[in-house]
Amino acid sequence: MNSLQILRAWFIFALAIAPISCGTGERSQIPVLSHVDGGPARTGVMPGPAPAGELTELWRVHGDIACPVIVGGDYTLYTCRGKGDSLLALDPDDGTVIWTVPTQEAGGFALGAGLLIGNTEEAGVYFARDAGDGALRWQVYDQCCSYSAPLILANLAIVGWGSRVAAVDLLTGEILWDRTYEKLSRPEFSSDGTALLLASEARIYRVVPETGGVVWAAGDSNRSLWWQRPAISQGLVVTRERWPRGGRVGIVVRDLETGAERWNSGPIGWIGWLVVDESAIYVPVDGVLRAFDLQTGDPRWETRFVTRRRGGASLSDHALYVGVEGGAIDVYDARSGAWLRTASVDPGLEIGDIAIAGGRIYVVGDNERLDEGVLVALGSR
Repeated sequence: MNSLQILRAWFIFALAIAPISCGTGERSQIPVLSHVDGGPARTGVMPGPAPAGELTELWRVHGDIACPVIVGGDYTLYTCRGKGDSLLALDPDDGTVIWTVPTQEAGGFALGAGLLIGNTEEAGVYFARDAGDGALRWQVYDQCCSYSAPLILANLAIVGWGSRVAAVDLLTGEILWDRTYEKLSRPEFSSDGTALLLASEARIYRVVPETGGVVWAAGDSNRSLWWQRPAISQGLVVTRERWPRGGRVGIVVRDLETGAERWNSGPIGWIGWLVVDESAIYVPVDGVLRAFDLQTGDPRWETRFVTRRRGGASLSDHALYVGVEGGAIDVYDARSGAWLRTASVDPGLEIGDIAIAGGRIYVVGDNERLDEGVLVALGSR
């Protein structure tokens, strides 16, 4: 039995003896190793570690995998198929299905306190399922669509319908508060574990998680948020925003406590993604990978992509993992911008999301030849 199997067996044993309730009682607190966007703070920083040495494919799962992978504390993987038509849990050793349950166009999900919180977009439903077996624990409904992916913050599930946002008791499904916010539409949620941000194209709010009360609201009438999930790092809020003239995109950094703008880069080009660590912001701009100082906005370095970028990016162990053409991942040193290596995943794969945890890299991408979503696990043997 290898170290990964031993750790996983220990977590399964702990889950088996822990008190589990179908409603209001205490539940086992299984940690989350890797979450969508690196976690609720949306920084793109993964827990790692990344595999050491040359990467090799360990296994793959076909069948129209469509959601980014979440890695639980026992290394169980969670994702979805099709247009969110089913949720599934996978064994990290070989990718076999542990359980699967049907859903109706699930738009996103989050893991916390042993529960998977998800939403079915058109039906306006949020639900909680047991992460161990997929059993339904609770559901909340609304007549409107539920396009906002849920976020877990302490004992709350943050959900949204249109311009409305609600906090739901994570264990029971009871709605604790429900509020409407001006100029908020299909909001995205971010949190550093304490602060809660609601963001849409026109406005960012920081609100009190326990009540929904507004701490501050920010937004520039001459700019709009571009992909609306703000990143939170070192007491700062980082967004991509579009300037009106020419539609070019730039970086805007605000103070988390006050919402006041600290600095902006001005319009610099097309920014396909944004990764933020404790000291720098990394963005792709017109074929160039650029790094900016988080606190001041001063340029740190820039380097041309070795391969044309095509896909997402994640950061782990001071290295940026970037999806590129030809179904590969280019790896760059986050401290200097130096290219380190290229890892081929699948020539027919368009790289999407990249999760890095427990010595593995999990890539979700589209196989253009087969016209299906694929999950590939990479490691070092």
